[in-house]
Amino acid sequence: MSEIGKRVTRSEEKELLCSLLEEIQHFKTTTTEFASRYFGQTVNKVLAVETLIFDATGWAQRQYQATAGCVEVRNLDATNPVTIAVGGSTGSAPATGIGVYVIPGGKVQVVNIASTDFTLYGTVGSKVSFQVFADDGRNGGS
Repeated sequence: MSEIGKRVTRSEEKELLCSLLEEIQHFKTTTTEFASRYFGQTVNKVLAVETLIFDATGWAQRQYQATAGCVEVRNLDATNPVTIAVGGSTGSAPATGIGVYVIPGGKVQVVNIASTDFTLYGTVGSKVSFQVFADDGRNGGS
């Protein structure tokens, strides 16, 4: 009997679906790597390294042509938190939600974001340092 019209067992179907999922994940990874190289924004998968002081708005938005896999945030204010949120500014720091992460005062956190843009929120006059990686940051984060 030819392969066409052959019945597939649940086990074979599950194996096929697992293989397809693995291929899709591989495709996503290689596409992100290609995009970051194509747009010329990455060396060693680092999209940016920056230190800033929050201005009178209390927020700073960053946007990249390649997807940022994670951001290492170093909150240089010993007492006040810094919030990172996926997407553009909402005017004030969101307290909760999907894509929202709060870094306590004086701490360093690696935050997985998988987005092309994010906003940092902090206290006016406070300083924050951050590194943006095209992957999960394990190869370059400190």
